Amino acid sequence: MEVPKEPGVSSRAAASAKGIYEYKPLQNASHIRLLKVTPQSTANSGSGELVQVQLEEYSLQQAPLYKALSYTWGTNERPEQITIGHDSHLSVTGNLLAFLVYLCTKKSVFFWIDAICINQDDIQERGSQVRLMRQIYQQAKEVVVWLNQPSFTTFAESIAWNIVKNDKDRRLAKLPLWSLKMFHHPWAMRVWVLQEVVYAQNITIVSQRDDNRVGYITWDEALDFGAEYLDRYKHDNRNTPVDEDIELSIAMMIAMNDWRGKAESDIFNLTLSELLSNTRFCGASDPKDKVFALLALASDVNLDIFQIDYGMSWRNLSVCLARHTISQSNTLDILRWKGLSRPTPQVDGLPSWVPDLSSPALLAPIYPYDWPNRAKLSFEDSPDVTLMCDETSLVVKYLTIHDVLTIAPARMTADHIERYQDMLAVLQQWYQIAREHPSFVDDQKKRIDSFCGTLKMTFGSQGDEEDIEKVYSAGLGWQWHFRKLMGEDVSYSEPEDPDELEYDLDDARILSPENPHLYTPWAREVMFGELDHLQGRSFGFTSDGQMTLLPPGAREDDHICLLYGLQLPFVLRKSTNGCFQVIGACYVHHHVDWDKFEARRTWEQLQSITLR
Repeated sequence: MEVPKEPGVSSRAAASAKGIYEYKPLQNASHIRLLKVTPQSTANSGSGELVQVQLEEYSLQQAPLYKALSYTWGTNERPEQITIGHDSHLSVTGNLLAFLVYLCTKKSVFFWIDAICINQDDIQERGSQVRLMRQIYQQAKEVVVWLNQPSFTTFAESIAWNIVKNDKDRRLAKLPLWSLKMFHHPWAMRVWVLQEVVYAQNITIVSQRDDNRVGYITWDEALDFGAEYLDRYKHDNRNTPVDEDIELSIAMMIAMNDWRGKAESDIFNLTLSELLSNTRFCGASDPKDKVFALLALASDVNLDIFQIDYGMSWRNLSVCLARHTISQSNTLDILRWKGLSRPTPQVDGLPSWVPDLSSPALLAPIYPYDWPNRAKLSFEDSPDVTLMCDETSLVVKYLTIHDVLTIAPARMTADHIERYQDMLAVLQQWYQIAREHPSFVDDQKKRIDSFCGTLKMTFGSQGDEEDIEKVYSAGLGWQWHFRKLMGEDVSYSEPEDPDELEYDLDDARILSPENPHLYTPWAREVMFGELDHLQGRSFGFTSDGQMTLLPPGAREDDHICLLYGLQLPFVLRKSTNGCFQVIGACYVHHHVDWDKFEARRTWEQLQSITLR
């Protein structure tokens, strides 16, 4: 169908004579506003579109059937105007006005659109409405995703077209090429999208194309297109790495779809720290929305208790939320986020155990050790063990399992991750230390395996025994590559399958520094693509000869401890006042003996420490 022309200057000029729309306070905290749009809501002034709508208040329980919009706000540089009622105007972004112009050509409908239905100037109302957003999107009969502002590059379009054109089973060819646009659109990396998608009953994706026509696809069709595109791309373009934005967007949508299924089955149980980890590349127009957008999804947040307050300082928000999640979950899971971001001035004086939520994560998180026989280390089975938490202190039980003995001089920085030759130089320095440092692993060949396992943090990976075996098997080829790069023998631990052996040998030759012209982008991705988590971390040895990856700021003589309520080791530093400072999570190879903590009496015999 044809879409009216892009809104022009007249949409601003015609409304300028009218008064600014004044929101009336909502009668009840459970009430919402709905936008009523009719086919007669648009008038063509000759050089642009004038949109006139109604804004009506309803209780959420008694609201008429409505749809909800999922979109990006767009730029505020040139705000457009819409008319509400007969004599008031409200500023909206050009992207939103384009959707309203499209919507006015359809039949009458009620819509919930955050930028209009929430008084954005009322901080208290914004907080109370955010608490309702899960219910708002759950109750909507349909969530409409609006994609405007085409953002394809010629390169991306040509690759997409070649993949579709060569699609032998015609699965991709059945879908419009514009559907790939959503993976190259800022919408897919917007943090609010998680809640909007996870709790939606039905999702339709609407896109305004370059020819001003509109196309539609379902959520499932878009998801199939993305997964198939990524698979075909990697198969057909091994020497060209996939666009990082597209890959991130597709991965995010696949994850959201998985969470959507779990939410429908009421088994969605990600903690706030896990959600922060999964969304660390997502954006929001208000930095606090990077946190608030996740609270309704987090299993360790109770919005009946925790108050969303946009006026709260970052320091108070970080402290209050850390305390809340600890009390709600009976774990210290939120501490996993500690040390992943660069401290910011606006949270000066933050206790060391409280993660700085104002700063985006620079480091990938370390995931909990998850061997099948691992103790859960939570408080659920020990009601007599409690956490005492105040503004600055956290009292927990702990056990020191190692001390940090040696730290390699070079730390893996973002520059190293981007430039594989620099990264290789750091890895070679680390490896030299691993070879020469006293270790409980005497066999040099096994030491290589231990070093590779430390780099990839494979010991204690999440999953059951079968999953762990798969991870280990998949890592064999990677270790072949690494041993070749380090100049080591690649003749042992040969795969049983001769074809697999030849494949690994070929790849090892490709990855050899002796053949730089063969060192393709694809080969770099194979070698270093799984090592992004090294960014910001240091390699070292514990006092008993175990290899470890340490967080930024770790020092020799720091303590590696287990805290009751955490499922991974943490680096702590003792202060002169007897309290401890939290540095961050670490990885220890070869293993931590979790069996010793299975018995409850083990923890009862431990001392308590104060974290500040």
